Amino acid sequence: MLTKQRGHACRQAGFSIIELLITIGLAAVLLPALLTGFVAARGGRAQQDQRIQATFLVEGAQEAIREIKDSNWSSLVDAICPCYPAIIGSTWGLQSGTDPTLEDFERVILVEDVFRDADGNIVTTGGINDPSTKKVTTTVSWGSPIPSNVSEVEYLTRTTNEAYIETAESQFLQGTFGPTIAIINNLGGEVILGPGGGADWCSPGNPTAKLDLTGNGETRTVVAGVNRAFVSSGGNNAGRDFWNVTIDNIVFPPIPTEAGTYDQNGVKVNQVFGESHFAYLATDKNDREVVILDVSNSTPELLLNLDIQPNNTNGKSVFVSNDYLFVTTGDKKLYRYLLASDRKSAQQKGSFNLSANGNAIYVSNNYVFIAMDSSLNQLQIINANDPNILQTAGSLSTGNNEVGQGLFVSTSGDRVYFVTRRSSSQEEFFIINTENKSTPTKIGTGYDTAAMDPQGITVIDNRAIIVGLNRPQYQVIRVDGDDYNQCAIVPKASDPDIDDIYNVSSIRIDEHTYSYIVTANSNFEFQIIEGGTGGGGGLYAASGVFESQVFDTGSDVVFNSFTFTKNSPDPTNIDFLVALKPLTTGSCSSETFLSSDFYPYDGVPFGTNGRCFKYRVTLSSNGDFSLTPTLFDITFNYSL
Repeated sequence: MLTKQRGHACRQAGFSIIELLITIGLAAVLLPALLTGFVAARGGRAQQDQRIQATFLVEGAQEAIREIKDSNWSSLVDAICPCYPAIIGSTWGLQSGTDPTLEDFERVILVEDVFRDADGNIVTTGGINDPSTKKVTTTVSWGSPIPSNVSEVEYLTRTTNEAYIETAESQFLQGTFGPTIAIINNLGGEVILGPGGGADWCSPGNPTAKLDLTGNGETRTVVAGVNRAFVSSGGNNAGRDFWNVTIDNIVFPPIPTEAGTYDQNGVKVNQVFGESHFAYLATDKNDREVVILDVSNSTPELLLNLDIQPNNTNGKSVFVSNDYLFVTTGDKKLYRYLLASDRKSAQQKGSFNLSANGNAIYVSNNYVFIAMDSSLNQLQIINANDPNILQTAGSLSTGNNEVGQGLFVSTSGDRVYFVTRRSSSQEEFFIINTENKSTPTKIGTGYDTAAMDPQGITVIDNRAIIVGLNRPQYQVIRVDGDDYNQCAIVPKASDPDIDDIYNVSSIRIDEHTYSYIVTANSNFEFQIIEGGTGGGGGLYAASGVFESQVFDTGSDVVFNSFTFTKNSPDPTNIDFLVALKPLTTGSCSSETFLSSDFYPYDGVPFGTNGRCFKYRVTLSSNGDFSLTPTLFDITFNYSL
């Protein structure tokens, strides 16, 4: 018995050892997994807590940024990031760097520009910068228990945007454009190329019309008007002072008719200017330096003998712009008068002492350009922006030591096409850059008119037409691109002589373009030459430029974008330039816009503050004169 009990106890002890070993082995296998799971469970809850707190921090930053967007958009534009939201003064703002108030987290904000394609869609490459939209990325990161972050992206847009739309015929008609542009109303208002005509300035033919003017007077000046021409004498005082020439343009070739004449016995007219149904004569009489006529009827009617006081000399040249009359006199003076609407009275509005007598005068964009009777500083520019005071702006010497004779000025006032009297060794025709009126500059070396002694100049369709004494008396130079490219001379070397030409003016009537000239031919003093851009009688002009009216936003704003609706069938084209300017004068309508103010529409410094803006459109047929591009509307988007 005792032996059996001992053996059973030994067996039980052996089993306990085995069980213990098995238990230890299982523990060695299971405990690490259990402990890892326990630790992971505790760490997961901690990580989730961190993520929840980080999300709250992101949302708090986004709320602050939205408040900044609504109250001070420029803070987003000017922010130096990485940055973080902070109370600056009494409002939210953005401070550069990382948020120092957070211990276990790091919060940073990135503000980036947004770019859009032509349809307004946000793109990641290319596109046009949209200054009214910003991409804001808010990121909160932490390092424990597991490094991670929460990041949110949102696009913020300035809330107060405005748009100016030009689409109506009445709006387009307020712009500035020449005869190579037409405003039509097929769909409410469109800008297209003007009629082209069949002739070519560079291949001038014989005059299409001639007119013998009554009397023995020697014609010297001519100004083209709508269905009329203003012609004056000047070579002597033996004939009529002024011829009122009406032109029937319904038929082709046009028919000029001497409707009536005006004569004050013994008066010599030095220059004529015409507008609508008024004619202005600069005379050699010191008690009526300027004579104003009503030419609405066949026989001109005297409205005013303007006696310039205390002047005691003659009138040399005359020009009228926006109801202001400008006249140069023989005592080296420039006078300005404000004309009554009926032209029966005038009030002097300033005078200016010139460096010499003014042989010819042209007014553009509130500046007076004068061809001086001097071999130095032949061009003088006078600032007429002040309604009561005339001030010097600048001058230029052509360098050929000949007196200034004639000039033509672009509508913008940025280019002057200038001729002097003949030089035996140097050029006589010059293109002058007058974007900066105080420092005008010659472009290139100029153009030599050879034996011709220039008397007058006009510019149409990017062609400068110079006329004068001695063959070749009629010369045409292409000036597009500010170049001097001769494209026609009349007569050519092998052609017979033609009459000397004293003056020239140009105009577009319906689908035809003409130059009106006055010559030394006593039988046909007045003549008409058809011109054009060529193309074999195409329907449309080769090219044209339209410049819009100035739009006044009423206060300083930020310009955002420029869009448009157009149709440009191949190979035609439309190019856009946009000008943005702050208000520097009394009103946007009186602001001067230079060529340097304009930018390509997709290169405008959008976001720049300003108040006055306009656009310029160049339409081109690119050789197919049967087609025209069409502008339907434009939209300027800006923010208050």
